[in-house]
Amino acid sequence: MSNDNRNLQTTGGQAVTKASPKPEVSLMTSLASFTPIEISRQKELTDSVYINLLTLQKNLTLEVAATASTVAQVTQVHGEQTVAKLVCAILKLFNDGLNTTLQMGARQLLEYANIWTETFSNETIKDLILCLKRVKAGRYGPIFNRVDGTVISDFFRKYLEEKADWLADSKVKLKAQQAKSGNDLLTVLSTATDNVEAKQQLEKIRKLTLKGKLLKTPVIDYGPYKSDATYTKFIGENAQTIAFEDLIDVKKRAKAQNLEEVYDIATAEINRRATQLDQEYRDYKNEGVTNTPQ
Repeated sequence: MSNDNRNLQTTGGQAVTKASPKPEVSLMTSLASFTPIEISRQKELTDSVYINLLTLQKNLTLEVAATASTVAQVTQVHGEQTVAKLVCAILKLFNDGLNTTLQMGARQLLEYANIWTETFSNETIKDLILCLKRVKAGRYGPIFNRVDGTVISDFFRKYLEEKADWLADSKVKLKAQQAKSGNDLLTVLSTATDNVEAKQQLEKIRKLTLKGKLLKTPVIDYGPYKSDATYTKFIGENAQTIAFEDLIDVKKRAKAQNLEEVYDIATAEINRRATQLDQEYRDYKNEGVTNTPQ
C-alpha cells in the first residue's frame, strides 16, 4: 500500500480518512522509549520528536496555551516522568536552536526542567512552548551569548506578564458579553406578545441576574503570600468576598499545591453560593410571574 493510501480505508467504495492523533499524543508517544536524562544527553532530538514539537508550536496562540491543562494537572494524569520528558524535549529544542556559545549541558537541562515544573506548576506546558517560540522571534528582547535556567525564567516571566494582560482583557470582554446577553433578552421581552414566551424570557433574565450576583464582587488579590498559613488565613477571612471565578481558581490551585484547608474553605463557599442560587431560583419559580413587564 502506498504512503498516500496508508491512512485511508474503503467503505462501500468510498474512501474514509482516518483521524490523525493529536500532536500532544504523538509527542508523548515519540518520547515513550526515552528517560528524561536520555533526552537531555541526545546530540539532537530524534526526527519524530522534533517534527511533533514543531507541529505542536505551529499556529499556537495565547488563548490555546493559557487555557490548556496546567503542569500540575498533566502531572496528576500522566505522572512526573512524562512531564519531565516533555519539558526536557521543549528546552532542548530551544537550546539546540540557538547559535550561542554558552548553552545548557545535559545535567543543567534536566535540573532546570525539574525547577521549572516546580516553580510554574500552575502554568501550562504550552505556555512554555509559546514563550520559547516568541523568544526566538525576538519578542522579549535579544538573546545574548548565554542560555541557562535564569535566562529562560526571565523570558518566561515576561511572557506571564503578557498572559496576565490577556486574561484581564478576556475577563472584561466576558462581562461585556454577559451584559449584552441581558440587553438582548430585554429587547425580546419588550416585544413579546405571548405570555408563555414572556415567562420564558423572564426566567432567562432571572438566571442571568443571579449569575451576575455571584460574579459581581470586589476584586481580591489573593497571592502570593509568604507562607501557607498566611494564605490560608486570608482565604478563610475573605472567601465570601472573592469573585466566584477567582474562588474556583483558588480551589484548583489549592488542590494542585495540596493545601487541604484552603481547598475545603473554597469548596464550602462555592457550595454555599450554589445552594443560595438554587434556592433563590426555586423561590422565584414558586412565586410565579403574575405581572406583565412595562
